[in-house]
Amino acid sequence: MEVAEVGDGTDLDRRVMAAVKAAEDRGDPPLLRAVEAARCVQERGLGLPNVELAHVLVSNLCFANNTPELWKLLDQAMASRLVSPIHALALLTPRVILHRQAQPEAYRLYLELMNRYALSSLSVEAGFCRDK
Repeated sequence: MEVAEVGDGTDLDRRVMAAVKAAEDRGDPPLLRAVEAARCVQERGLGLPNVELAHVLVSNLCFANNTPELWKLLDQAMASRLVSPIHALALLTPRVILHRQAQPEAYRLYLELMNRYALSSLSVEAGFCRDK
């Protein structure tokens, strides 16, 4: 049964990345690329936000396809709640931190995502608690 799940993940990976590549070739903005990725997930009967989509995007981002377009796609997928921002950041953290010396641009983009999706909500909560 595990083999079937791995095969399904590989198939989803292939379908999502093919849809993203086709949208990129058409010149679609990152938001429409994220929608195409989400459509692949929904065609498989999976709901959103989707853990598997986060795995596909992060695994393709780190580091074979480390392009600004894929970082923007991940940002749009997180902003539109196609993937859980906290889950995607949890997947990114060990990959980016280990390679921060060799991949400083990826580390900088990771820190921007952390600031946008993790730290900003923490500071709001901390301010609320501090005022109490």
